[in-house]
Amino acid sequence: MPNRPVVRTVLVGLLPALVVYVLALALSSAAGVNTQLVIRDLAQSCDTPLGVGFLSNLGYLLWISAAAIALFTALARVGGVRGRERQLLLCGGGFSLLLCLDDMFLLHDRYIGSSFLYGLYAVFALLILFRFRQ
Repeated sequence: MPNRPVVRTVLVGLLPALVVYVLALALSSAAGVNTQLVIRDLAQSCDTPLGVGFLSNLGYLLWISAAAIALFTALARVGGVRGRERQLLLCGGGFSLLLCLDDMFLLHDRYIGSSFLYGLYAVFALLILFRFRQ
């Protein structure tokens, strides 16, 4: 990985975001979804009043924030985080990311059975509880 801070920032921070953006547009286009619908806000597309879905959006923003902070701290190895602390941050960050994706894309409501996902959540929670109980 290049040592120059600007190049490293672009490669680590902006390039993955660009890939996700382009991939989302390409997949939606392949599925026949109008690009305007993908880019516009859902409340604007559905002509709903301000605040519709606010708590749901706030929920997954908090999940993704928790995931980003935990995963960044674990992977960047800032603050002398090592060993079990790093493992806890990776596990908790992964769990938060899973909860975010479920909340954001309604996985338990539409695509994957809620009993499977709730079972997976229980396994994740028990793993964290027993592995890091100290």
